[in-house]
Amino acid sequence: PLGNESVRLLRLSEQGRTVYHQGDLFLWITDLANPLDIYEHLEGLHRIVQAGIRVDGNDIDLTFNCGVDSAHQRPIASRIANAEQAAHEDELVQHNLGIEADVKWEISLLGALDRAIDNGEVWVCYQPKYDLASRTIRGAEALIRWTHPERGAIPPDQFIRIAEQHHRIERITQFVLDDAARTAASIRRSGRDFAVSVNISAQLLRFSGLPDMILEATEAHGLPPCGLVLEITETDRLDRSSATFAMLQRLVEMGFRLSIDDFGTGNATIDYLRYLPAEEVKIDRSFVQGIEASTADRRLVRSIIDMAHSLDRKVVAEGVETPTVLGILRDMGCDEAQGYQISRPIRAEELRALLGLEEVTRYG
Repeated sequence: PLGNESVRLLRLSEQGRTVYHQGDLFLWITDLANPLDIYEHLEGLHRIVQAGIRVDGNDIDLTFNCGVDSAHQRPIASRIANAEQAAHEDELVQHNLGIEADVKWEISLLGALDRAIDNGEVWVCYQPKYDLASRTIRGAEALIRWTHPERGAIPPDQFIRIAEQHHRIERITQFVLDDAARTAASIRRSGRDFAVSVNISAQLLRFSGLPDMILEATEAHGLPPCGLVLEITETDRLDRSSATFAMLQRLVEMGFRLSIDDFGTGNATIDYLRYLPAEEVKIDRSFVQGIEASTADRRLVRSIIDMAHSLDRKVVAEGVETPTVLGILRDMGCDEAQGYQISRPIRAEELRALLGLEEVTRYG
């Protein structure tokens, strides 16, 4: 009965498959060809099996390993033996697919990402945002980092891109939102008007649960909506569908502030200023870093600042790395600056120390 019930669970993940069963070994042949699709399929199967089964009124927990072989030219007996060996060598799945190194790397990241969040390898740092008029730090951007115990620091653009492509960005965003809300609330309890910015993939704007996810993070730490800035990023193409626009309007109506990230690149152009209900524009670092030497870049940045101000948008310049660039931006009337000239990304406790709040604000 235990084996029969396990077969039923396996068939739930891929209808119409013949599942062969002998002892504690189960075998089937899939039509999936893409290695990443196979991996996603097996991870979903793993979650199904983790729920356990019920036999004769008794709840039974299950664990299993998977192995895959895609060498179609080899005899089936050899392929079965190879897949079985792979299953014995890894806690979830080991692919023997003859695939390129970059695909193997993506598969590896997908498998490790959720566990990395759970065990503390993934963490959040903060890059201060400097108010040019008051010459004070009045905000920060939350940035996710992953320090792998064996591979060291994994660049965010690598695992964020993979997370977006394979629908894992929700978990990452939820993690950052919670940390950002906690940090912003701890600073605001000192009486400072302080806001933390969090990157929101355009992909998530089509996720109906996004408002509740954001609200849950802010309410858990007592952060008012004005203490959170949502930066709409360009990693996924932002469309102008009514659903997307309605989501942005709903977030604004809830009291959250929107920012257009990487302005001037990709799709973040003048048209965005007309229809996005954002109060802030962030000029991409590729333009800002050139204003010291390039007249064209200086004119472009000045025109963006003037245009945004004419539409009552605040302007933040990214990638500010020298005192000269900071001074040019101040003369142009830019509102805020962010970059190594002000501070590198730092941990939350370092941010509070930078603000002189290490003895004033504590996590509650």
